[in-house]
Amino acid sequence: MPRSPGPLTNRLAALVPLALVLLTAGCTDVPERTGDPKTDLMSADAHVKVLAAQEAARRRDPSHIPQLIDLLGDEEKWVRYNAHVAINVIAGPKEEFGYNYLAPPKQRETAIRKYREWYAATKPPAPK
Repeated sequence: MPRSPGPLTNRLAALVPLALVLLTAGCTDVPERTGDPKTDLMSADAHVKVLAAQEAARRRDPSHIPQLIDLLGDEEKWVRYNAHVAINVIAGPKEEFGYNYLAPPKQRETAIRKYREWYAATKPPAPK
């Protein structure tokens, strides 16, 4: 019998569309996007990075995780939030790392270091 996602995964997945709605409310300018998450995650535009993180989560491709980990330190809180959600969707929640997108930079950096160490040790395989 297939295992159903846990309640935390369901809640995180439900928040992704909400974040998109909040970010796009009232926006009239649509930034340039390439459609490739690897490229768009490096954009200078926060909106493009948010959309790229959401696309990376949709694809569930672990190859995006290093860039998503980098975005956990982004100056824009919605970029950090969506990067964190994407990592959790792709690799599963890592509550023990203590990441909070609203925490002060020093506290976030400690959690980001844990994410980097985890990724270096595990390197999740790409989806088939």
